[in-house]
Order: sequence, then structure tokens, then C-alpha cells
Amino acid sequence: MKTQNFRRILFYCAIVALLPLLGLILAELFTSILKCNVSQKETANCTVAGVDIGMILAVLYTGGWVGLVTTPIAAILALLLHLKTQ
Repeated sequence: MKTQNFRRILFYCAIVALLPLLGLILAELFTSILKCNVSQKETANCTVAGVDIGMILAVLYTGGWVGLVTTPIAAILALLLHLKTQ
């Protein structure tokens, strides 16, 4: 494989690894701005333009835990791809 293909694979793996963390950050940002109290155990009433987004924010919070798995896997994959291109 070409080095450019390895870089592309690495880029996509990094995106997949960081998406759960990005969702967690966005959920925290929205709850802070909207002054909602969202937890992983219960739904909260967090209304934006008449639409309750409390459950969506709770899912984003819970999805942040997936980052504990995806981030190390992406780091190991990045290391392996780096070693393979040398």
C-alpha cells in the first residue's frame, strides 16, 4: 500500500476514535448553555425551540464512555501503521 493510503486510513480511524469524545463535549456544552441537568440515569427536560433534546444529550453523555475503548485502539492502530510505513 502507498503511504498516502495509510495516512487516509489513519485519518478515518482518528475521526472514528474521537467522535464519542466530541459528542460528550457537545453534550456538556449544550447543557451548560441551556442550563439543563442531564444525567446518564434519567431523562431531563431540556427544550430547544419546543423540542425536548434531553434524551439526545443523555445518549451523547453515555456515548462518551465509548471513547475509553476507541481512543486506545486508534492509538495502537496509528502506531502499527507508522511502523509499517517505515
